[in-house]
Amino acid sequence: MDFQRDELTFIDPSHFRNARGAAVPLILNEHGNGVYLEAKVDGIPGRFQLDSGNEIGFFLNAAFVDQYHLPTRLHATLRGWNGKGLGGDSPDAWFTRLHRLELGSVILRDPVVRLQTGDDHDVQKLAGNIGQSILKHFTVIVDCPHRLMYLEQVPGWDAPEVFNRAGLIYDEQAGGDEIKTVLPGGPAQLAGLRPGDLITAINGNKPLEEGRIQSSRDLLELCCTCLSAETASSAPMP
Repeated sequence: MDFQRDELTFIDPSHFRNARGAAVPLILNEHGNGVYLEAKVDGIPGRFQLDSGNEIGFFLNAAFVDQYHLPTRLHATLRGWNGKGLGGDSPDAWFTRLHRLELGSVILRDPVVRLQTGDDHDVQKLAGNIGQSILKHFTVIVDCPHRLMYLEQVPGWDAPEVFNRAGLIYDEQAGGDEIKTVLPGGPAQLAGLRPGDLITAINGNKPLEEGRIQSSRDLLELCCTCLSAETASSAPMP
């Protein structure tokens, strides 16, 4: 899996040669489709689901969060909308940083993590889910016959992860992006944006408008950029 190039390559096992990256043992669920690994978050061991389809990135399940008092331990202060599932909006999550995530011999420092809240009894045996925000630091090679994952570091793999420079969390809707959470002290709050506002254009570009901008995220996460956001509930804002 090459996240830099958005490429997924399948290799005939008979032609596979050992990769150059650090090897991490995998645990395959023979009675389902889950792939798991052992990792440590700030020295705390746990079993995690490996989820290359998880665009949220990296989260810790509520039972694990509660057991180790992680919001207090990590000094979490930001809490907000956490996406939605088949039953509607998920419970809010805390947003914070770990000091380190250990994947075998590989150590990622200061990764952004979501601390889940609410009842997740179905996954109490799992510490959390490792998705794209972690995996994109590497070219990932999964050797299923030998139950190993190789992590080949990409250029800049250890650069600090950027978290939400816009200061808002939104949900893509028909006609725009609905603001679900405005983080205190951020640019969105200073601009007067509020939960429930619908972003209909940014600098004149409509979200998801083909050929101009793929998503509001492309502009909202740019640093040192002056934006003018038009919302359905207010006039254009500087």
